Amino acid sequence: MMRFRHQLSLTAKMGLTGRSSCGCYSLAKEDEMSDHIYKHIQLTGSSTKSSDEATRSAVKRAAKTVRGMRWFEVIETRGHIENGEVAHWQVTINVGFTLEE
Repeated sequence: MMRFRHQLSLTAKMGLTGRSSCGCYSLAKEDEMSDHIYKHIQLTGSSTKSSDEATRSAVKRAAKTVRGMRWFEVIETRGHIENGEVAHWQVTINVGFTLEE
């Protein structure tokens, strides 16, 4: 339940709406997907601040070299504990991007 709530809050911040039949989140109505072919890549972002920040850092870094990114799906969230405190977050995501013509 916690993972689901986390996905909903993160996807809302990034302009995404409910899940589609493929299990990924769909874009807001005005940004609806048309007939595209998507390729997936898997990324793992990390942060000392939060799981949201780890996700955002993975997307931001990929955006430097990957064009046409359209959606992401959180696959795994994990962290590192030091002295009884969360010291580091890692979030693994699948990212879908459109293939160029």
